[in-house]
Amino acid sequence: MHEPVLLLWDDVSGHWHKDVLIFSRLIKVELMKIPPGYTCVCQLAHVAWNRPLKEHLRKQWTEFLLDQVRSTAGAAPFKMTPPTRRDIIQGMKRA
Repeated sequence: MHEPVLLLWDDVSGHWHKDVLIFSRLIKVELMKIPPGYTCVCQLAHVAWNRPLKEHLRKQWTEFLLDQVRSTAGAAPFKMTPPTRRDIIQGMKRA
């Protein structure tokens, strides 16, 4: 006989489909819903890998935007330019 297992899941609708709920009970898996915004606290992969990666990427994105604002001449209207594919790839490498 298997020990019951607790599985923490976010609010994705497919996780909570009737068939999934029935099957989880059959195989003794207890499902618990994580409130929105708390996945990064409860899921080890998010804590160990995803959160640091996202924080680094967010910091790079903020710096990218600030550089554009700083370099804009005062008389010209500001127009944000998107990063190039090369910029994105370089950012991922640095992350």
